Amino acid sequence: MAFYLKNAHVLDVEKGTFFSADVKIENKKIVSLDEKAPDGADAVDCTGKYLTPGVMDAHVHLVWDGTSPDPMGDTIKDGNYVCFAKGVRGAMDSLKAGVTTVRDVGSHDDASIPLASAINRGIIQGANILPAGSAIQGSYGHCPMIGFIANTEAQLIDRIKRLKGYDIEMSIPPIHWAKIMASGGAAGLEDVGPCMYSPKELETLVYEAHRLNMKVAAHALSYDAISKCVDAGIDTIEHGAEMTEEILLKMKEQGQCWVPTVAVYKSLVESEGILAYPILMLDKNSTTNEFLHRLFQQHQLDLVPEIELTSNDLLIDLARIGLGIAFIPDYCISKESDGIFTLDMNEEMPERSLVIAYNEQLPLSKATQEFLSCFHPVEE
Repeated sequence: MAFYLKNAHVLDVEKGTFFSADVKIENKKIVSLDEKAPDGADAVDCTGKYLTPGVMDAHVHLVWDGTSPDPMGDTIKDGNYVCFAKGVRGAMDSLKAGVTTVRDVGSHDDASIPLASAINRGIIQGANILPAGSAIQGSYGHCPMIGFIANTEAQLIDRIKRLKGYDIEMSIPPIHWAKIMASGGAAGLEDVGPCMYSPKELETLVYEAHRLNMKVAAHALSYDAISKCVDAGIDTIEHGAEMTEEILLKMKEQGQCWVPTVAVYKSLVESEGILAYPILMLDKNSTTNEFLHRLFQQHQLDLVPEIELTSNDLLIDLARIGLGIAFIPDYCISKESDGIFTLDMNEEMPERSLVIAYNEQLPLSKATQEFLSCFHPVEE
């Protein structure tokens, strides 16, 4: 039986313009944009409203309440049934917001798989879900309450096979997904830097998944984790805080995708202002990190950065796209740095000195002499 959306402003995705039409729908598919709705037809008047393709969100956790002060603790306390109920609400809210497809990349006790099945079967309403079940991770991994522990190659292979089997059991249409926590993250206590799996373990996981016509997403913030995951052939990199242009070009050549998840930071900023920005700074091995921690301790404050990187250039890039407040030496920022500005401080930061030591008894090259001429000698 036909159903019509009358007088809708329909988006032409090729031209980027809207046109007015009556949209005829049969068997849940658009079959005509040219036929006028006849009198008495089953129809909704869409005058003043717009019809566009559904939005797809490539990174969600439907059982996870991101507005909670302690989403990790809530997930543990809520247990399977309440987490599943939160997933139902998240899927319905997504659909009402125009997000018709989501990829759930980490859920409590594989909840996203039966949730996707219930939606596919028409038991409940919600966005179409591409479920990855619980995220695969090593002991002391990132967000274990939405994860599954697998420490060895044998355990990784077994987990992939069980995920595939559960997808088939729940009648989830391919392609099926798996998610791996390849690094730590801002929300956990673990170290962000080191990749949590060896290259061989990652390659084993990817081989088994691809062999079974599955794709793999990887939570990877650090350069070490990102580069190892890309080399192993993982299909999508999630977050990718220390992503580089070199890796991006390699991913493009290999057909891999980056899902940067920047929307969450935009949402935080809009709701809470500048205090919601994460703190970004150089890693623990840098003198800048040590200097800033000492400075904060002098004021009885504990400095807790959400992201620690190895490069000022990366910090500048992340600050430019709104991912946080970066502690960067002013000489690293040129006057032409678009999108970067300095925050005014109530208290001045103490100056730091750069000391250059050399042996006056040894001859200096011309290049060294030119370098030293850039600095003013210390007055005795």
